[in-house]
Amino acid sequence: MTRTVEVTVYRFDELDRHTQQRILDNFREGRNFPWADEWRDSLDEFAKLAPITVRDWSVGYRDTGVSFSMDDDSLASLSGIRAYKWLINNGWQELASKQDCPFTGYCGDETLLDAIREALRKPASILFLEDVFGEALHDWAKGFEADMEYHYSDEAIREDILANEYEFYANGTLA
Repeated sequence: MTRTVEVTVYRFDELDRHTQQRILDNFREGRNFPWADEWRDSLDEFAKLAPITVRDWSVGYRDTGVSFSMDDDSLASLSGIRAYKWLINNGWQELASKQDCPFTGYCGDETLLDAIREALRKPASILFLEDVFGEALHDWAKGFEADMEYHYSDEAIREDILANEYEFYANGTLA
């Protein structure tokens, strides 16, 4: 015997706030951050060109940041115009002027270059070259963390649900 059952499905924005929040929480649990490898690749490529060794890094935990050392102690203490000239003579001005993600093609490259660009704009403000590279690494870690936080935010998940036109049953399960 065959029977027909009529079921109502809803768009996300048609559901009550409690059900929407349950859907957002469920989507968040099964969500993976897809750009972690690209962020890491940007850091790795930057470290190949910079006079630094990255010892360790952490993103999205209690201690977001990058631990590094300068490969040459005499470079670490360069400041002001001397640090500026070192950046220019070692190709950093050319890299910083490209603005097309020169290390990997991913936006994490730009985040790493922001501190370099700032130092090139204001050479007298460079306390130490080590600080310039430290700021670049700090910016990278914060950019990575912000990107990851946004990916797991209600706003980003809601955008994905709406863009993919998912439909749901009244209890919030995916139709």
